[in-house]
Amino acid sequence: MTSVVSHKDSPTTPTFDEIYQEQARYVYNLALRMAGNPADADDIYQEVFLRVHRFLNTYRGDGLKTWLRRITVNVFCTQIRKQQRETPEEEVGSELSTVEGEPGTLLDAQELGEKLAAALNSLGTVMRAAMILRGVEGLSYQEIADLLEIPVGTVRSRLSRARLQLLSRLAGPA
Repeated sequence: MTSVVSHKDSPTTPTFDEIYQEQARYVYNLALRMAGNPADADDIYQEVFLRVHRFLNTYRGDGLKTWLRRITVNVFCTQIRKQQRETPEEEVGSELSTVEGEPGTLLDAQELGEKLAAALNSLGTVMRAAMILRGVEGLSYQEIADLLEIPVGTVRSRLSRARLQLLSRLAGPA
């Protein structure tokens, strides 16, 4: 990769290379958790860094991870809407991390992981994003509301409905 200089003259603005080197793993892991599979995560990851490169001059210096999280969530939501228009009958796949232990434990963990991934993938885009931002990223309701540009009450109700849907799908026949 060639070196890219900062788009601003300000010494506090990181260069594209600095952002990429310091935050690439974070962006990819967030994309993977949201997408549920490496192929879609790769697409999201690449689009995020294309946008970072293109819009680095708009970065105001107020929280790099927050800025990257917003871009990643926006790209994820755009990708999901695009996929739903193109192939609405297909579910977004999932990849499971390996679990160490006895073969029976591995099988149980794999089955639970598959059920959970399928249940998460069946949620609507905003509910799924809210669940990941709350459960994995640990964001507050207000932070999620700001990021998704919806009222806090909507975040609460969507998380509540998402939890109920997840419980229902996990408890139901598989």
